[in-house]
Amino acid sequence: MGIKGLLRNIKATDRQVHVSELKDKRVGVDSYCWLHKAILTCAIELVHQKPTRKYIDYMISKVNLLLRAGCIPIMIFDGRDIPLKEETNKGRADHRSRSLQRGLQLYRCGDREGAVPFLAQGVPITTEMAYTVIQELRRMGVTCIVAPYEADAQLAFLAREKYIDVVITEDSDLLVYGTPVVWYKLDRQGYAIEQRYDEARKHLASAAGYENFEYIQFISLCILSGCDYLSSLNGIGIRKASKLVTKFSNINEIVSALAADEKSSHPKELLEKYALDFEKAMYCFLHHIVYDPETKSTSHFTPLASKSHKDSLIGNIFDAEMSKAICEDATIDPINLTPYKSLKNESQKITNFFHHQSTCEERIISKIHKTVRKRSLQEIIECQTDGKSVASTRESTESKSRVKVVSRFFAMPREAVANTIEPPCSQSPDLSVRSYTIIMDDCIPSPTLPETQAYTTDTLPDSQPSVISLDTSVEISTGGHSNECVNSTVQKIARYVGCRNTRSNASAKSGKILSVKSVDEIAEIIENSG
Repeated sequence: MGIKGLLRNIKATDRQVHVSELKDKRVGVDSYCWLHKAILTCAIELVHQKPTRKYIDYMISKVNLLLRAGCIPIMIFDGRDIPLKEETNKGRADHRSRSLQRGLQLYRCGDREGAVPFLAQGVPITTEMAYTVIQELRRMGVTCIVAPYEADAQLAFLAREKYIDVVITEDSDLLVYGTPVVWYKLDRQGYAIEQRYDEARKHLASAAGYENFEYIQFISLCILSGCDYLSSLNGIGIRKASKLVTKFSNINEIVSALAADEKSSHPKELLEKYALDFEKAMYCFLHHIVYDPETKSTSHFTPLASKSHKDSLIGNIFDAEMSKAICEDATIDPINLTPYKSLKNESQKITNFFHHQSTCEERIISKIHKTVRKRSLQEIIECQTDGKSVASTRESTESKSRVKVVSRFFAMPREAVANTIEPPCSQSPDLSVRSYTIIMDDCIPSPTLPETQAYTTDTLPDSQPSVISLDTSVEISTGGHSNECVNSTVQKIARYVGCRNTRSNASAKSGKILSVKSVDEIAEIIENSG
């Protein structure tokens, strides 16, 4: 995203900064850059059609970081794609599809941690998701603007018009547009890397043996290096592009020089087409459509010298009413130009994208939740695994306990009755333990996704916890006041369910993670115990 190699070649002008320097300043944020990172927190939930607000909470946490610093965040969201980027967007869609398939493969193999980055790359950020974030941020009093087209040009326009003082983004295109101050890589502690347009431009010119680049020269070398609108020619990067723009005044002279170069391997026809595409890219950088919050209307980033608006390259100018509805009021979806619909089916829309992009094999996985019928608690307990009936509860003289069940196999979390297990030993339970949360993987015929069942008992110490062992892992979290007895109780439960490896931490708030090697081991231990 942005100009290939630009940030790497101006690293010498990097300056580490902190959000405390932004006090009382207006800060424009490229919101979709944060949204792409936010998806990492909930990629699995989105793939599995689970309702989630983790991406919203992530955005709120980032905005709060700025608010605590005393600055005024202005959140800018992407609007429509410009026509010239159609091929680029197709390539990105293909990349999302491949990432999704790779993520599903890793997840199916049990590598959840490895799957998340790929699944996050495969999740499409929809306008409805952006809309939910906008609504939440506006409740906090944060200004949000939806760009008519791309956010980077909108941010650059606002910076040029002094509407904002600093831009926070991950997109190097902001420097191409001449944005005075840009912050990259803002972390949780509030540190970032600052780049200034004048310094970056002068540094590249100096490296090419030139005093400084003019505005058009800088845009030209960035396009030659490779941008979202046009890939670079083979063998041309930032350094060579810098030298070319110092020697020649326009693209025609550059391609003529390349054609005459004996070392050049570029066919004449390719160079002629490249020159035409270069002019189109230059047009988009200069005349991108932006929204002016002062006049409540859309216009060009740089005014056109004549009535030569090329909507086939940059899209259409909206009328004043539509401009305000899309960009400022956020009542009209910028993609389909209709009012935002209800968000109740947001997760289903994401799933439909996956279903459309996936191969037949992956479709089986993406739809697996729909094929699993709702089962009773007893059916789950008596789950069939590898031909063995795993009975994971025992008859006990103890009275029955109420077990809160949270599972996708039940329509809503509800109360269910289950037999309590036989106490692991004759000693009384630890009075410090307030609750146990037991989580295990469900058993679903291949191909499988690691489903999760969670059972929580809040009745301790009045009764023993119900332990249900189904697949490869059991997680027991203890709450309440910590003392030396907690670890003892955890070890008792570990021995009872047949755990081979245990890890315990004496911290009052930390959980106890108990792992078993296989389902067969659980079955064997339970059967041998009578």
